[in-house]
Amino acid sequence: MDADFEKRKLDDYEGEPGSAVGGAIAYKQIGSGTPLLLINGYAASKDAWDPTFLAALAEQAGVTCPDNRGIGGSAPLTAAAAPLSIDSMAADGLALLNR
Repeated sequence: MDADFEKRKLDDYEGEPGSAVGGAIAYKQIGSGTPLLLINGYAASKDAWDPTFLAALAEQAGVTCPDNRGIGGSAPLTAAAAPLSIDSMAADGLALLNR
């Protein structure tokens, strides 16, 4: 199932003041329809989701699974980037949904 995912990166995006701008967010997508963003726990990657679970969701939604900053294929955390926080992760998720 994992091979069916499109693997992409959301390159540097312009965000609202105070959002996490810079770097790239790695993510996978499967399915189509109403967008559904699955955000894993802080230290888990997009690859940790159960493929059977994702396939079931993808039957009715366009599922996007990102890697948080500093995790998996996403840009590493740097001193120049906005600090990792709930707000910065929410900004990353919003940027993915708005692409």
